[in-house]
Amino acid sequence: MAMAGSTSPGAQDVRKTILSLGAVNALDMVLQAALPMLLVRLLGDEDFGVYRTLWLIVTTALCLLPMAMPTSLFYFLPRSAGAERSAYLLQAALTMAGAALLGGAAVLLTTGGLDLHDDHRLPIAAFVALWTFASLLDSLFNAMQRGPTQARVNLVFALLRFGAVAGVAAATHAIEPVLIAHLAFGAAKALTCAALVVRNARANGGWRAASIARWREQCRYALPFGGSAALYLLRARIDQWLVASMFSTAQFGLYSVAAVFSPVQGLVRSTVSNVVLPELNRLQAHDDVERMLALNRRGNLAVSLLMFPVLAYLFAAATPLLTLLFTADYRGAAPVVRWYCAALMVETIEVTTLLYAFRQGRFLIAWDGVLLVVSVAVCAAGARMFGLSGAALGGLVGGAIAQAVSLARCAKLARVPVAALQPWGLFGRVLLAAVGAGLVAYGVLAVMANVSGVSGAPGMLTLAVGALAFCAAYWLGLRLLRMAPVVRDVMGIRMARLMGF
Repeated sequence: MAMAGSTSPGAQDVRKTILSLGAVNALDMVLQAALPMLLVRLLGDEDFGVYRTLWLIVTTALCLLPMAMPTSLFYFLPRSAGAERSAYLLQAALTMAGAALLGGAAVLLTTGGLDLHDDHRLPIAAFVALWTFASLLDSLFNAMQRGPTQARVNLVFALLRFGAVAGVAAATHAIEPVLIAHLAFGAAKALTCAALVVRNARANGGWRAASIARWREQCRYALPFGGSAALYLLRARIDQWLVASMFSTAQFGLYSVAAVFSPVQGLVRSTVSNVVLPELNRLQAHDDVERMLALNRRGNLAVSLLMFPVLAYLFAAATPLLTLLFTADYRGAAPVVRWYCAALMVETIEVTTLLYAFRQGRFLIAWDGVLLVVSVAVCAAGARMFGLSGAALGGLVGGAIAQAVSLARCAKLARVPVAALQPWGLFGRVLLAAVGAGLVAYGVLAVMANVSGVSGAPGMLTLAVGALAFCAAYWLGLRLLRMAPVVRDVMGIRMARLMGF
């Protein structure tokens, strides 16, 4: 895993990297979703609640602690070489180590009000610290434009995490060994990350080139984006914290199940963003705005071709999916899943990576602060007016406002009208095909649930028939809307042929 410099990837390399890393991240998403589905059956209700609380704390810590130091590597590494390049990596790692210690201490000091036993709090705090530092490994090779290596590293650790936690839970049916398994896995990933950084620093002179002045430069770039990302990601989870504080533990468990589906878009979006962001920064350094916009448009088209249908199917199949995956006791989370899908639809087309390349961190942090307040108010009002499902309203409202503001700002910086910023007509056709397919799937699922003799069929069979009907309708919709050339251009000839285009 030597981390030597590399040249900028061409369009074909970018596409291959997105597809390979996307496949690994899709598998990781499936494994992340499968773990709660297993644990809800292997652990008692209280232990499962501890597990869900663990990951609410961990994901919130990852919102607040990194402050975009890993993301700063996407900006600095493509613009540097040798010892200077190694210094930026080393400085990011040392900063993440400090954030990890801060996170562990914060968990010990601030979680006294949660329904956690004292013997659970210490391993959770230790895991938060290890996981915070280890998160640097998730983007380290991507920042060096070595996507295939990143895909292999992510695949290994995704499989290790699932195997360790699921195996221990199946063997013990208790939360304490599961927490120990998390600790062991977090330590292995953190040590791997540290070893790679130290090896790189020794080989390229990073220890000598690192300096306070260079670290301050890195922080000046990262902190505005880190603050913005922290506010954005906290906004995405604020509804869960409000539900945890306003409703019972059992109701929070029900509500939190819906969040299992929310990483779908984030994983796909981050896959594309992590691959194109170094190239966007390289193009911005050469003031090539036209190619920056073209790269962003292609990325958004690729994401929309995948995410619009996935979200449409989740919307249509929310109830049978929850019944199959989490048992019938969790069907009540279906309205929350549908609110989440609507919010993710709004956020599918993104220009935040362009704003990163244009160094608009202060603008983003200011608006994200405003939107966090708006989201809290809407979530709280929705929960009081409509009950549990109403708490998810904040994400939809906040996402819609954020999209409008970001698009307007990006259009101003790129000196193009919003109408020309993205291929809106193409997005509209993809969305129309996805919504039409969703309606077909909803009808098929409803018929199967009510036809005599089919209602007792296995849930997997019902969902499979609905999925086949959805895929056929989506494929037909894209063909009728003349999207085949776009699919071939964005996905590549080989992938398009596999998809029937």
